[in-house]
Amino acid sequence: MKSIFILLLAGLGILLFYYIFFVLRNKKDIIVFKIKVLMCASAEIIFSNIIFSISKNEFLAKIGYTMYFVGLDWILFFLLSFCHEYTRNRHSNRIGKIFLSAVLVLDTLSFIANLIFHHSFSLELNAVGLPWQVVPTPFYSIHLFIDYAIVLACFFYLGFATIMAPSLYKIKYASVFVFVLLIVVVNAIFMLKKSIFDFSVLFYAVFAIGIYHIAQIFIPKHLITLTMKSVADDLKNAMILFDIFGNCAYMNQSAKNIFTDEINATREIEKIVGKKDILNSPNFSLDFVRKINEKTHHFKLEFNRLENAKKRFIGSYFIFVDVTDELAKLEQEHYRASHDLLTGLYNKEYFYEQASERLQSDLENDYLMLCSNVVNFKLINDQYGTKRGDEVLKRIANEIKRLSASSDICGRLDADRFALLMPKKNFGEELFLIESLKSLNLLDDSGYSVICQMGVYAIEERNILVSVMCDRAFLALETIKKDISKRIAYYDDNLRNAVLLEQEIINAIPSALKNNEIQVFLQPQVDHNGTVLGAEALMRWFSKERGNISTKDFIKTLENNGMIAIVDQYIWEVACRQLAKWKQSGHENLYISVNISPKDLYLIDICQVFSALIEKYEVQPKNLKLEITETAVMLDAERQSELIDKLRSKGFNVEMDDFGRGYSSLNTLKDFSLDELKIDLAFLHEAKNAEKGRKILEKMISMSKEIGIKVVTEGVETAEQVDFLHSIGSDIYQGYFFSEPLSISEFDEKYLKNS
Repeated sequence: MKSIFILLLAGLGILLFYYIFFVLRNKKDIIVFKIKVLMCASAEIIFSNIIFSISKNEFLAKIGYTMYFVGLDWILFFLLSFCHEYTRNRHSNRIGKIFLSAVLVLDTLSFIANLIFHHSFSLELNAVGLPWQVVPTPFYSIHLFIDYAIVLACFFYLGFATIMAPSLYKIKYASVFVFVLLIVVVNAIFMLKKSIFDFSVLFYAVFAIGIYHIAQIFIPKHLITLTMKSVADDLKNAMILFDIFGNCAYMNQSAKNIFTDEINATREIEKIVGKKDILNSPNFSLDFVRKINEKTHHFKLEFNRLENAKKRFIGSYFIFVDVTDELAKLEQEHYRASHDLLTGLYNKEYFYEQASERLQSDLENDYLMLCSNVVNFKLINDQYGTKRGDEVLKRIANEIKRLSASSDICGRLDADRFALLMPKKNFGEELFLIESLKSLNLLDDSGYSVICQMGVYAIEERNILVSVMCDRAFLALETIKKDISKRIAYYDDNLRNAVLLEQEIINAIPSALKNNEIQVFLQPQVDHNGTVLGAEALMRWFSKERGNISTKDFIKTLENNGMIAIVDQYIWEVACRQLAKWKQSGHENLYISVNISPKDLYLIDICQVFSALIEKYEVQPKNLKLEITETAVMLDAERQSELIDKLRSKGFNVEMDDFGRGYSSLNTLKDFSLDELKIDLAFLHEAKNAEKGRKILEKMISMSKEIGIKVVTEGVETAEQVDFLHSIGSDIYQGYFFSEPLSISEFDEKYLKNS
C-alpha cells in the first residue's frame, strides 16, 4: 500500500510539473497565474509527503511534516487569493490580507521552531504503514483553526458569488464551490478515519489541475455555449444546428416559430434544399417562401459547414433570414421610384424606360404614342384649388387605365400631361372620343366641363428616344390646342417637316451669323412731308443653301428655343455701328428703332446690354429707339414698368409696338411711361366696320397726344391714309407707300448720299 501511495504521489507531482512548465508556461492571464501558484503549493505538499513517507530518520520526517503543514497554510492562502480574483470581488481588504499573511508567516515560523521545541506536534514510530505518525499538541489546534477559517472564507466568496450572479453565470462559481467542498469532505473523511495513508493529499494535486480545467476550459466553453444559445434564442433570424450525423441538434426560438420542432424542421429542410447530401454539401444559399399565421413570409436560407482547425467536419447550421419587410420596403421604394404617387401611373422616367423596352422587344406589332393634357388645367387649380385639381388628375388616370389593356404602358409625365403606349391594332379613335376625350364633368356638380385633347404619333423609328416620341405627339396636340372642338390630332409629314425645318434653323443660326447671312434692313420712318427721321431695323436671312428665308419661318423658332436673344443682340450691335457711321458723316440726328423680343426681357439684362453698346459706339441713347410689344410687358407688368423707367432714365426712347393689333388695354397707357406709341394700320383692315375703326383710331391718337406720347403709324400704303393720319395728328409714318425695307447700303444711297 505504501509503495502504491508513493507512486501515486510521484506521478501526480510529475503531472503538476508538466502543467506548470509546459501547459501554463505562456499563459499570461491573472487567473492562470493564481492557478499556477496553487499547483506549485500542491507540488510542495506532494514532495513533503514523499519525504516523510519514505524517511526512517525522525528529524528528516519532521522536516517533511513541517513542509506539509506549512504547505497547507499557503495552498489555502493561494486558494483564497484565487477565489477573490475568480469571483471578481472588487472590495479589496488590504488590511485583512496583510493580517492573514502575517498570521500565516507566524504559523510557518511556529512550525519551523517546532523542529526544536516540539510545541505543535511530535512523531512516534508506527507499527504498520508509514514509519512515523504525528502526535499533535493542543497548540496544533491553532493551525487547524487558521486553515478552516481560510476554507470558510473561500466558501464565502464562492457562495456569495453563486447567489448574486445571474442564472447564466451561477455554474461558473458553483462548480468551483462544489469542487472545493469535495476536497474538504475527502480530507475530513481521512482525518476522521485516522487513516495511516492520507490519500486526500492526492486530491490537492487533482484539485489544482481540476481548478485549471474547470475555471479556464470547461466553464468558459460552457458559458460561451450558454451565451451563444441565449444570443441565438434572441436572434430574429432562425437558426438550426445539425450534428455530424445530420441530426437536428439545436434550433432557436425563431426557428421553432417557423418549423415547430426538430423533426418537422428536418423534414421541411429536406424539402427546401431538395434532399441534398448536407453532410458533404458546400456552403450555399437559396430563397423560399412559407406561410406563418396566414401571412406569407420570404426567407433567405444560408447553409454553412462547420470545420475545426484541422478542416474536419464537426457539424453544420442553417440561418433563415426573414426578408419579408426588406422586400416590402424595396418594393415600396421601387414603386415610389417608378410610379407617380398621385395617380398610380408610371412616372416620366420609368414610363420612358418601360416604353423603350417594349418597343425594342416587341417588333411584331406597330405602336402608337398617345399624349394628352387637360385644356386650361391651371384654371381648375386656381378656381377650385389644387386638392380638386388632384382629384381630376386621379379620375383621368383611372379613365386611361380603364380604356387601356393590361399590356399597355401608361404614365403621367408631369402636371396634367399623360402618355400611353399601345399597339396600333388596339386603338379605336371613336372609343377614345366617346369615352375618354369627351367633356367630362369631373368636378361633380360644379358645372365645369373638363376637356381633354390628345396628340397621336405613329411610331416608325424605334431607335429615337421615347421622350422625342412624346414630344411629337404633343406637337400634334399643339395644333388643336386653341380649338376645343377638336379632340385628337395626328403627327404627320407636315409637322415632321416643320420640326426638321426648325432643327435646321437652330443648327444654321451660328454659321449664318458668322457668315453675315443674317442682315439688317432699314425701313424709313418719315414725317408728313416724307422727310426721313430714322428707320426701323428689320432682320433678313439670305441663306447660301436655302435662299431668302421668310422671317415668319424662323423668328418663332428662335423665340421658342431662346436663340432670339443671340440674334437680337447681333441686330442691335449692327444698328449701333450704323448710328456711329451716320454720326461721323454728319447725320447724328437720325435714329434707328430696334425690336426687343419678349424672350429678351427674361434671358438677358436689357439695360446693361444697351448701355454697353451706347458706350462702345459712342452714340446718343435717344438715337436708339427701343420697341417693346404690349403683350411682352403685360406678362409681368410691374417688373417691365420698372425696366422701362430705368431705360428712359438713361436717355433711351421706349416705344410700345403693335398697339391696337392685339387686345390693347387703356391700362397700358396709364401704367407705363412711354415715349411713343406704334399703331399698325392693319387695325383698320381687320375691323368689321371700317368707319367705327377710323373713329377709334382717331380717339387713340388724340388721347396719346393729350398725354404727351408721340404716335408712329406703320403699314401706310396709300396717300389717302397719309392725309387721314395727318388730319388726326399722327407724327411719324412707316410703310410701303414711302419705301419697302432697304439694305443699309441702299438706304444710305437713297436718303443720305446727297444730303
